[in-house]
Amino acid sequence: MHLLLAGVAGAFLTGDIFNLYVWFEVMLVASFALLILGSEKPQMEGAIKYVTLNLVSSVIFLVTIGLLYSMVGTLNMADIAQRLAHLDDNSMVDALAMMFLVAFGIKAAAFPLFFWLPASYHTPPVAVSALFAGLLTKVGVYALYRVFTLIFYHNPGYTHEILLWGAALTMLSGVLGPRRSSSSGASCRSTSSARSVT
Repeated sequence: MHLLLAGVAGAFLTGDIFNLYVWFEVMLVASFALLILGSEKPQMEGAIKYVTLNLVSSVIFLVTIGLLYSMVGTLNMADIAQRLAHLDDNSMVDALAMMFLVAFGIKAAAFPLFFWLPASYHTPPVAVSALFAGLLTKVGVYALYRVFTLIFYHNPGYTHEILLWGAALTMLSGVLGPRRSSSSGASCRSTSSARSVT
């Protein structure tokens, strides 16, 4: 649990985009260990879904970091923002912004990328589920907020409108959560809805 909290703290404190990736991976390893506590079949299935989709997100994140570094030559978020402001090719910048949106959208379980959340959050012990609901997806939301307000602020008509629609659809999907047959599925959707409000 301490490793998970260290990953969360590191993600919130870093000013380097690659270090943000590293802290997300620290959280992924620690959360996988917490997910498989008890080693029951539903926990293992939920953990595999969780890790698989988060690894896909991590690959997208890492590829995007590499492309961004090849364009600007730095990994410091403040320096990236300054150098992107002087680039002429906004289409590539917008494409990178959308790649970050997909990577962090999966980690934040934003609509329509939240399909892994109900399958994995209801399988661990209640205390672990509560910790996950309070921390993990919120770090993804924070990363979205930080990247789109610090780095990709140059074209808000494009990027921020997509973020607004994603937040609205995530809230709508959370409102539909009580229609699920199980209380754990409903609580997962509720977590999704509450997170989009933040």
